[in-house]
Amino acid sequence: MAEVLGMGMSTAVLWIGALAMLAGTLVYLWLGRNVAVYEQDFFIMSISITVIAATAYLAMAMGMGRLSFNGEEVVVVRYIDWLLTTPLIIALLGILADADRSLIATLVGVDIYMIAAGFLGAIADGVFASLVWWALGSIAYLILLYLLLGALSSAADELPDDVSDIFTTLRNLTVVLWSVYR
Repeated sequence: MAEVLGMGMSTAVLWIGALAMLAGTLVYLWLGRNVAVYEQDFFIMSISITVIAATAYLAMAMGMGRLSFNGEEVVVVRYIDWLLTTPLIIALLGILADADRSLIATLVGVDIYMIAAGFLGAIADGVFASLVWWALGSIAYLILLYLLLGALSSAADELPDDVSDIFTTLRNLTVVLWSVYR
């Protein structure tokens, strides 16, 4: 099918990703249209995540966002996407867990550092520099996991069972998907 449309399979997948994120945005807009004031932050943040991701996928599908560093092509728009969306995901989990601001800020800071280290590893000149940045990003990821599975989960344990269950499901999805992707 992708060949019929004159695009490669990877480009077709990016278009599908953009459309899927757009669909997610529309779902969040629809579901969030009449929510209580205390729920609005969740929908605004979720819509922000899907709009940013849809924009990134659209840019990649259109062949944009690639830059050359040290003779290697890097998909910079992917790192911009992650730098914007993953802190929002972490903040959403923190708000859902009713965690204190300092824990949420720590989680967001560690997440941003992890993404920045990954980007620096991608643009580094030479294997040693790439490995150093990969190791630093991996250490940040392990700290993030420790906090997600420890302190943040402890905060969520104090919530009513239905909210705690939603948190646990979303936390587990985040941990599994990010671990597979890492």
